[in-house]
Amino acid sequence: MKKLIFVILLFCNTVFAQNYAENNLAISKFDFVMRAIFNNYVDSVNSLRLSEEAIIAVLKSLDPHSVYFNKEEAEAVNQPLDGSYEGIGVHYQIWKDSVYVVSVFPKSPAEKAGILAGDRIVKIDSIPVSNVKITSKQVKKYIGGNVDTKVNLTIKRKEMKDNFVLTAVRAKLPDYSIDASYMVTENVGYIKLIRFARTSTDEFTEAFNKLKKQGLKYLIFDLSNNGGGYLNVATDLVDQFLPESKIITYTEGYNSPRFEYFSTDRGIFEKGKLVVMLDEGSASASEIFAGAIQDWDRGILVGRRSYGKGLVQRSYYMADGSMIRLTISRYFTPSGRCIQKSYKKGVSEYKNDVKNRLKSGELFHRDSIHINDSLKYFTKDKNRKVYGGGGIIPDVFVSLDTAQFPTFYNKWYENGIVISFVISYIDENRKFLHKNYPNFDKFYKTFQISDEFLNDLQIFAQKEMTRILKEKKDTLTKVPANYDFANYKSVVKTELKARIARNVWGINEFYMVVNEINPLFLKSVEILRQKNEYESVFNLEK
Repeated sequence: MKKLIFVILLFCNTVFAQNYAENNLAISKFDFVMRAIFNNYVDSVNSLRLSEEAIIAVLKSLDPHSVYFNKEEAEAVNQPLDGSYEGIGVHYQIWKDSVYVVSVFPKSPAEKAGILAGDRIVKIDSIPVSNVKITSKQVKKYIGGNVDTKVNLTIKRKEMKDNFVLTAVRAKLPDYSIDASYMVTENVGYIKLIRFARTSTDEFTEAFNKLKKQGLKYLIFDLSNNGGGYLNVATDLVDQFLPESKIITYTEGYNSPRFEYFSTDRGIFEKGKLVVMLDEGSASASEIFAGAIQDWDRGILVGRRSYGKGLVQRSYYMADGSMIRLTISRYFTPSGRCIQKSYKKGVSEYKNDVKNRLKSGELFHRDSIHINDSLKYFTKDKNRKVYGGGGIIPDVFVSLDTAQFPTFYNKWYENGIVISFVISYIDENRKFLHKNYPNFDKFYKTFQISDEFLNDLQIFAQKEMTRILKEKKDTLTKVPANYDFANYKSVVKTELKARIARNVWGINEFYMVVNEINPLFLKSVEILRQKNEYESVFNLEK
């Protein structure tokens, strides 16, 4: 036995020494090449750009999720996950080539400065932002800044003749990861999480407790189009639904030993019916959450196969503030599934995966989902079949409804015509809306989009599409004289009503309206309201 142990240790040390030597050689070769270029190349070179390109090329050869960010990019990608940002607290749109204030956040620097919804910002400090083809990215850069610094905004207000200046003092503001939380019925609550940020667990706890006081017994947790975030936040949120000592996930990589995450006794909804909405845009942390809920038979997953990202990244910062996100391990669901989809055919094919699902018919028919029997697993409680590889397959499939909106309406939306028309309507009717609908509840119950509204939108869209085609010098495409709303009036009117609610009240109210035409949401409600339907999902053929 001692001899065997000695041989094993000798082998391990030999392998380690070989790897160490190879790694050092690789580093020295890279350093040698870069120094040779900087010191001897025939022309001058941009050394930083060259090194960045080399880093990008190296990371690209590894996997699709190991990536490089320069300082500005690193700040931009991290900000939404930090749960806060530095600014003044306004929601704006670029409209009629000016910065239009859609809404002002309560108790924000903007509100304290006296900025109102409907104001147009024509200048930020000394920088003109009206009639100069400004972009939202530029506006964000000009308005943002360090906490406690001032920004002077030149305002044009509809009922006032002259422009005037308001000064706001920038502050650290919350960037919420929960977009909506409300009661659907007297006992069914709904929470929409858009990313797994640092503050998500606290936000969820607050939202859940508020709904529980309103009568929540069952929960719809919406993770559709949630691209992920922090792994530890995902495990913290799963912990809210599982009893103590249940494995949530584990991670493992060549240089990262297996690490397991377990639930604690801190769960606030360990019992009670749970439905999780997910689709092809649900990735990473969303899949950790969904995988754990499914593997423990804790809730029902409704929607379509998730994205399929089973790799864990760690951020490494460099001296100039740039950053790489390096894949360090894979994560596995409680049953042992790795749901990372293949990237052997290259990054381009990997990124086209959802388009390929559309072509194959998978987004419309559950039977079109490719299932690999060699990756078959079983849930921990009810021993149901589940599968690894390429995302998480929901328990209840809901087809993508591409025919829900007419093609011409989708084209209007893509060109910003719908939002522009809605803003124009609100700008002209703000006083009317506030007078006749002093609260959202009255708006929700009584406001209706009229046929006249649709006709006005059609006229507006015809003009805008003609202008857009002219700018593109497209002489072949013709703008129709009339558009056929006949089979789409109901859904289009609901969507427009939701857009108005978004701009007058907020994102929570937007979801309260638009969910009325959301097939995933409607199926989730049906499962919770129909007698025995929730239980029947767990009793399907194992």
